[in-house]
Amino acid sequence: MKSACCFRIVPSLVACLFMGSSLAALAQAPELAAAVPPPKAVKRLVVWPVYTVPHFKVKYELPADLQDVIAKTGAKFFFDPKLETNVEDVSFTQSLISRFVASRKFDVLDREGLKKLIKEIDLGESDYGDKATAVRAGQMWNADYVLSAVVENILLSYSSKEVPYTDIVKTRLFCRLDLSFQLTEVKTSKIISANQLSLNADYGLRNGEAATQTMFQDLLKQSYSDASRQLLEAVIDTVYPVKVVGVEGSEVFINRGESTLAVGDVFGVYRAGKAMVDPDTGENLGVTEAKLGDVAIVRVMPKVAVGAPLPGQPQFTPVVGDICREAPASVAKRANRTN
Repeated sequence: MKSACCFRIVPSLVACLFMGSSLAALAQAPELAAAVPPPKAVKRLVVWPVYTVPHFKVKYELPADLQDVIAKTGAKFFFDPKLETNVEDVSFTQSLISRFVASRKFDVLDREGLKKLIKEIDLGESDYGDKATAVRAGQMWNADYVLSAVVENILLSYSSKEVPYTDIVKTRLFCRLDLSFQLTEVKTSKIISANQLSLNADYGLRNGEAATQTMFQDLLKQSYSDASRQLLEAVIDTVYPVKVVGVEGSEVFINRGESTLAVGDVFGVYRAGKAMVDPDTGENLGVTEAKLGDVAIVRVMPKVAVGAPLPGQPQFTPVVGDICREAPASVAKRANRTN
């Protein structure tokens, strides 16, 4: 016990001594202190409860026997469709929180903290869809952003096909999830990103295998996971844009790795220009941008990817800080790859 205690304490003492000597050195050499960049603060994010549209009801395109499979288990995928208010989908909310926490790019209010915050502002189910309430919650937690999502539709369906000249029947179950989302900057109460997503998950049954309620639940969980991943990517691209972080000869290094990109993905490279300000309101509208050219990803590492200029275009020279935006055709290809 004594040695274990020393083992825990000694590294802390070493760290303190090292920190003290470093601070002393910086104090004696101001020019060295100026050269050391301060650590960047992690953005604070509130994942607002994911709620359903009023009168929400899961839709089925299933034969009667499969609908009975769901009904007989007593499973309730969602809530009473007679409710006129917005109702939280707890499973989806937790899936989102877990995904953002795992990214390590945000300081995320956890589920228990969110429940306490909701209780403190006396939030009712009908208030989930109120943007002002979400922003207020973000202000109370001193957050930079609030992410809110709305489940608009869930469709469970199936297909069944006989294989010619055999007794084999191929059956697949499908789940379609439609949702919308918006990312709000707390400081300005402005929506800085908004979009709609449609996700599809499927499950193939073995020949003669009977469908179960668990299979449909797994399909829904997979849809939640896919949606959470795409929402994370959308938020990261807004808060932390894809940028050039290094240039070596003709190779361009960008700040996304193997968890996001693959060889063959194509990005346009843009140079930021002058700030644009509304002459009437004084609002900052962003900056002008000039496209330099396109690069294709040729190598992917854990945290960065390497791109090379596409042939047949004028030569250009990227610099660190240039913005990268994925080409629409590449986005569609990647969506098909991940779904």
